Amino acid sequence: MKFILSAALATAFVCSSYAAIPKSDDKNYSQQIQMARNPALPMSTRWQSLIKAAEQANAQQISEISDFANSNDWFMRNAALVALEKINTSYAIDQAKVLVQDKALVVRSAAVDMLAKRNSLEIRRIFAAELSKAYNFSGQQSLWIRPQIMKALAQNVSGDDRQFMAKHLFDNDKKVAAISALALEKLSSIRFDKNKVQTWQEYVKKNRWL
Repeated sequence: MKFILSAALATAFVCSSYAAIPKSDDKNYSQQIQMARNPALPMSTRWQSLIKAAEQANAQQISEISDFANSNDWFMRNAALVALEKINTSYAIDQAKVLVQDKALVVRSAAVDMLAKRNSLEIRRIFAAELSKAYNFSGQQSLWIRPQIMKALAQNVSGDDRQFMAKHLFDNDKKVAAISALALEKLSSIRFDKNKVQTWQEYVKKNRWL
């Protein structure tokens, strides 16, 4: 419970900080970067400063914005994704491919959101691999990022994904299993109205889809 509350508060901070970004600011790029780097300032101030710096950055300054993805502070690594997207989505996507393996769950989750904006085979392979990574579990308990990843995969499901989705019908995370069942409905004309996951499990076993 303590872990869930901490994660929820962290997520709330990210959302509220982003929403609170001022429309204008009289500080220039260098001043904004200096504030973003200052550990004595509140995290929301540092977050906003990096976003504002990105809005003013030129081509030579993009790497300086990107460097914040290596910050010791999780919220600044998160802010780096948002800041880079303001410059060019491709920069943010490239950094998200790295941060999807970040030590902070909130940062990994933000990276998944970013990667989900681009449907490519490479990103789908990244998502498939991340589902089984140990850091996306707390002991044996599946963390919220796994259903988030599965939802992103299911949005653009294709016939090549049938076996993968069938496999995850048997996932211990009920949300992951339920998303897999819905994905299989997309791939077929088959619909089960009751006990959807269980009925799909029986169907998959009977028809040897695994």
